This record gives sequence, structure tokens and C-alpha cells, in this order.
Amino acid sequence: MKLPAKLDDVTQLNAVEGRGDMLVYEATLSLRMADLGGKDKAQQKLGDQVLKSACASKDFQTIFRNGYTVEVHYSFPDSAEGVTLSVSPRTCGYEH
Repeated sequence: MKLPAKLDDVTQLNAVEGRGDMLVYEATLSLRMADLGGKDKAQQKLGDQVLKSACASKDFQTIFRNGYTVEVHYSFPDSAEGVTLSVSPRTCGYEH
């Protein structure tokens, strides 16, 4: 996959980087943080979505089985402050 890549109508994946036992995704949303109800609500909404999709993904299952944590950093057009979410193997039911 060539980056940046549009993942859906509102999400662009800009970079993926390995940092020790973490796989870090850098993404930009075209939605404003204010449209999601502010930082706390954005964190909750995106967290629920990331957790559900990461734990169900066959690719991520392989990553989790090997002991890696997935971290997603979201940036927004209306805020210098982003949202960072982490999903560990344990969160998805994997023990390493």
C-alpha cells in the first residue's frame, strides 16, 4: 500500500511505523474534533471503533498473537491536539 492512502470517506492513513513492540499508525480525519463532541467524546467514539475493528481483523490477530500493541494517532483539521488509541494483545484476548 502506498501512503498516504484514503481508508474511507473521512480517514487518511499517512504513516505506519514500528517502535519496539508497537505498530504505530498515523492517520488524519477530515472530521473536525468539534463535530465528534470534543476530545473526550472523540476518544471514546474512535476507541470503540478501533477496538472493534482491530480485534476482528485477521491481520491484527496475527500481530497480537506475536505480542505487538497497535497504536493509532488521529489528527484533526480543527485541533492541534489529536487522539491516541492503543490496543494491546490482552485487550483482544491474547496472552503473550
